[in-house]
Amino acid sequence: MEEQASRRGRSSLVAIATVAGVVAGLAFIHARQQPAPPPVPPGEQASSTPTAPGEPTPDTPPASPTAPLDAEAAAPVPADPEPAAEEAVAAELPTFDLVRVQPDGSAVVAGTAAPGAEVTIYADSAPLAEATADADGNFVAMFQATPSAVPQALTLEAGDRRSDETVMLLPNAPGSLDAASPADASAPAESAPAEVAVTAILRPDSVEVLPAPGSGGRVSLGTISYAEAGEVTLAGVGTAGSVLRAYVDGRLASEGAVGDDGRWSVALDDVAAGLYTLRIDQIAPDGRVASRVETPFQRDFPQPPRPRPGEAAPVGVPPEGAITVQPGNNLWTLARMHYGSGMRYTQILTANRALIRDPELIYPGQIFAMPAGDGSGPSRAPDGPPRPRTE
Repeated sequence: MEEQASRRGRSSLVAIATVAGVVAGLAFIHARQQPAPPPVPPGEQASSTPTAPGEPTPDTPPASPTAPLDAEAAAPVPADPEPAAEEAVAAELPTFDLVRVQPDGSAVVAGTAAPGAEVTIYADSAPLAEATADADGNFVAMFQATPSAVPQALTLEAGDRRSDETVMLLPNAPGSLDAASPADASAPAESAPAEVAVTAILRPDSVEVLPAPGSGGRVSLGTISYAEAGEVTLAGVGTAGSVLRAYVDGRLASEGAVGDDGRWSVALDDVAAGLYTLRIDQIAPDGRVASRVETPFQRDFPQPPRPRPGEAAPVGVPPEGAITVQPGNNLWTLARMHYGSGMRYTQILTANRALIRDPELIYPGQIFAMPAGDGSGPSRAPDGPPRPRTE
């Protein structure tokens, strides 16, 4: 009897223990499904509500096979990378991809900018046209650039971002000979009406010279540069296959030909420092002078930049922070190209007093020091912009 009672007692204890274990397990599962208690504000005491037996406290979470999953779920989610990508896109500079300018100034410009950006095209300092970049950042603008007797600089701005490229609209040179003109070079040439003859795209590391569509293949001088060997390199456009002759003060200095793509380049390697008259003649198949361009030209020998350790100093290359004046440049245009405002031409004038006797008269081939564009120089011209002229 006593033995049966003892057996029943042990069975009851086992049953109680089993039920207690099940209850504890259910309580643990329920606790896992409940949201974590809110943090205790400073100065307040934690709730004294007792926890169920075996239930984890917020400060001492129990070890569980699901702990690694919980830790992964609780890990901070990485920030969405899209804002950073948008900032990178917004920082893109507007650029020229395609430029087509007719002799009468009718122009089509295509380029890229930040998607949705409002792009403004400036002619020197005046807004000329506007366009909106699409979702891919592409824009196209069609406008009229009134031909001028002096070069015009086209630049792009999108918000506070300004292109580091400049499109120069170079006019036909006064005194150009028409293809039907007599070959007598001494005869006075008739001045042609102002029109765009050449478009030059100036990039930080290159210059691309393009003839105006329908320009008739007249010879044009686009750029003057100094090669490492010290010679002067002239480049421009003309009629494909034509013979070219370059004259310095009436002396034949070099001869070449226009390539199949309408571009030409010749070198002048025996010109002393000084001021000259540079003339380029394009010769027709019958030996006549088909067209001509003439410009004053100042031959300079720039001081080369200091060589790096172990390197030889290059010869004839403008030092860092200097520019070579190109045909049609004036101080106003240079200031607009490099500082964003033609009013700051006085900075260039002040830094090159020994080279510039008259701010209205500078010469292709001159090499000017370009002070840093930090805004430290005068921002307003006292007597208006310099007007380019010839002697």
